[in-house]
Amino acid sequence: MDTIQKILDQSLLLDLETTPDGKVLKVGAVLGDKEGYLKGRFGQADVGKLLNGLGGGAKYVLGHNILDHDLPILRKQFPSLHLHTLPVIDTLFLSPIAFPENPYHHLVKDYRLLSTALNDPVCDAKNSGQLFRDQCVVFEALKNAENKLVRFYAWAFSATMLPLFQALEIDPFSQEDAQDYF
Repeated sequence: MDTIQKILDQSLLLDLETTPDGKVLKVGAVLGDKEGYLKGRFGQADVGKLLNGLGGGAKYVLGHNILDHDLPILRKQFPSLHLHTLPVIDTLFLSPIAFPENPYHHLVKDYRLLSTALNDPVCDAKNSGQLFRDQCVVFEALKNAENKLVRFYAWAFSATMLPLFQALEIDPFSQEDAQDYF
């Protein structure tokens, strides 16, 4: 099994749909071939059952804009979730690094035929997994072609994305080496 697939298989892919004030309307989660979906009326116990049950064996939490959107909402409303103890991989942070000429800041939502169609958080969670795969292909190529650049990225994002770079077997620069490279 390749490294990227191993990371994906161990990641709880997560997406929330919320109101502007942060009320959770829908929860979509995927781990391997298992999916979970909540919409309509649900409470804290339902969210805990879904995310702790599905994500109990996960090693990572992965999503698009998960650090600034999904996780702060979940921490505030559902502080006892197991996923709060896991390393986070945010594809929004990785996009400008992997695709500097054309960074995606929004997920491509092929499942929506009309722009007025409602978001599907399970599909969005899966799309973040596909975006992550695309990003990792770029990082693997950088590792082989431009080892210093990808080591600099690993150093620069060590506070938030170190587990990803470790899983890809990319050692971050030391502080001194990063300053010299920069």
